[in-house]
Amino acid sequence: MDDFSKVSELIADFQRRLHVVVRRDGSRAMQDAHIPLDLMAVIEDDLLPILDRCIECIEYDPTPEYLWDNSGGESPVSQSETHEVARAQHVEMHG
Repeated sequence: MDDFSKVSELIADFQRRLHVVVRRDGSRAMQDAHIPLDLMAVIEDDLLPILDRCIECIEYDPTPEYLWDNSGGESPVSQSETHEVARAQHVEMHG
């Protein structure tokens, strides 16, 4: 597992835990809540979207979309196929 995967998992875990805290505290009566309303607003409006964006950036896949569904793009070429083509070109050029 690479460092990006580890960081992404840590952020996602933190985000899940925050969602649990927000749901739990949001279901309580205002006088029984553990998190002040202004902090709850910061978590919901700012922190959770920032965590979403972090995960999106870390897990970004630059592969063009047309290659995701196997409907287009260049088909994969094996190493042996590459060598066969190179050998054929070599023989053709040098006899």
